[in-house]
Amino acid sequence: MKKREKKKHSLFNYLLKHKFGLFLYIFTTAVYYVGNIITTILAADFLALVTENSLNEVFNLALKQLIIIAVIMLTSRLLYWFSCKKYFDLMTSVSYEIKKDLIDRSFKLSSKAYSESTSGLLITRITKDPDEAIWKLDRIVDGASEIISFAVSLIYILFINVWIGLITAATIVGLAFLERYKVKTYIKNKQKEKECSEGVTSITNEIIKSEKDIKCLNLEDNLREISNQRFSNYKETFYKTHYTESKLWNIRRICTIAYSFIICLVGLFLLKDALIATSAFLYVYMNRNSLNDIVWNIGTITGALAEFKVSENRMMELFDEEKYPSEKFGTETLNSCIGKIEFKNVAFSYENLLSDDNDKERKVEIREIFKDLNFTVEPNTTIAFVGKSGSGKSTILNLITKMFPVNGGEILLDGVNIDTLTRDSLRNNISLVNQFPYIYNATITENLLLARQDATNEEIIDACKKASLWEFISSLPKGLDTQVGENGIKLSGGQKQRLAIARALLRNSKVIIFDESTSSLDNLAQQDIKTSIDNLAGGNTVIIVAHRLSTIKNADVIFFLDEGKIHAKGTFEELYNNDEMFRNLFMTENE
Repeated sequence: MKKREKKKHSLFNYLLKHKFGLFLYIFTTAVYYVGNIITTILAADFLALVTENSLNEVFNLALKQLIIIAVIMLTSRLLYWFSCKKYFDLMTSVSYEIKKDLIDRSFKLSSKAYSESTSGLLITRITKDPDEAIWKLDRIVDGASEIISFAVSLIYILFINVWIGLITAATIVGLAFLERYKVKTYIKNKQKEKECSEGVTSITNEIIKSEKDIKCLNLEDNLREISNQRFSNYKETFYKTHYTESKLWNIRRICTIAYSFIICLVGLFLLKDALIATSAFLYVYMNRNSLNDIVWNIGTITGALAEFKVSENRMMELFDEEKYPSEKFGTETLNSCIGKIEFKNVAFSYENLLSDDNDKERKVEIREIFKDLNFTVEPNTTIAFVGKSGSGKSTILNLITKMFPVNGGEILLDGVNIDTLTRDSLRNNISLVNQFPYIYNATITENLLLARQDATNEEIIDACKKASLWEFISSLPKGLDTQVGENGIKLSGGQKQRLAIARALLRNSKVIIFDESTSSLDNLAQQDIKTSIDNLAGGNTVIIVAHRLSTIKNADVIFFLDEGKIHAKGTFEELYNNDEMFRNLFMTENE
């Protein structure tokens, strides 16, 4: 199954969708290089003709040859122009298709895949690697065409003079070994360079996104040290990669200069003894630098194939279920959700990877959160989870929304195991407002319409009012058309949370979950949100994880968690009057 998956997601399969365009591109490129060989041979004959004979006697023949050369050169150039157009058509189409599929794949990746990867790694593989792989295709086709044309040229040289041909062939073999070593070294260094580049991309992304925390916590010096180290590592690997390549390139160039001297020297002796025609010697002389080009192309193809494979493997690896697992959904649908949730003997543990890719054995630390968790949330009730930090409150929400799969037991929505539900049946019926919601770089309206594209202006305004956001929006010059910046950078923390709440309310899901969603609000705004949540009572199943116990006084049931277990449950008054731990927690909060 794994092999079939890899075969399905390969760059070759994307290229096959454009096989006619790919054929035209390769064919016209090859014809262009063949035309160059013919032009060179004819040019040598033309020079020999006009230098060895009286121009008056051969003028008409020379003019005819000159016209033929010009026609072939012009035709070859037009064909190359066409091949370039086909290549860019091919490149842009295939690159677009790959990136589209990679973005689609990113939507399907599990939370585990995201948590075990860096943003730099994912961004690079989605945005850069497809283009790098496609660009390598041009180098491969161009290089292969030049090699084929040189092979034809080498046969012609052997036909002209076997000694010059053998010297050329022997030099190619020697330089090919040097090129093989260069490519092998380059691939090794390039892989390390890419890893360091991902580290640079990741830290740069984090620095840009955490600008306020950096300034408020005075993190500049520490982050500067980290970023300087990563940039330093990248600088060293970049230098090693490209200086080594340059050094070996210069060695190769010295060898080809020696080759040019030797064949010219041999050619002079052959001309002296009339063992070679002038036109043949001119052809050899005009192609003396071709050896450097052919060896360079051998290296180029080998290196490009290796880089092509590296880039292909990196991006297609995102489809590997073992390394980057996707979310799994079932086939059952809920036509009418009433909002009942049950946990039956649920077990869950976090896995922390302690080893890296270089370790032979995968070392994992298991941290158990729940062993045998049972509770029921009745439809159209408001329930809350409270407890000390680390007691498992947010984990329960991640399990309900299936961000994390359970290790044992089952979670039921309206009596149906959520593992058997389709994605839409689960996600359309459950909305979650995170503690730190992501706000997109768009207008307020566009952010809200992401939740429900068919929402009317009246519904948008109503959701904003319920989320205590409308007064702020009304004060803005552009109102709902205000751009909020990347991750809502133009909004305060409380405004971002209220916009996220309005977004969730607009979806009108049967189950609405609030994960510390009033933590950044002032007391007045918090009371407004509390009123909005209270207004949902009776028509929706509302689940709240609260840090401030005062915000969940009206909950129908409060589950008090301690060390992954339900220590107690009841109304606020029942817990306050009967449970000392709960009472102490509330009193500590209000001191």
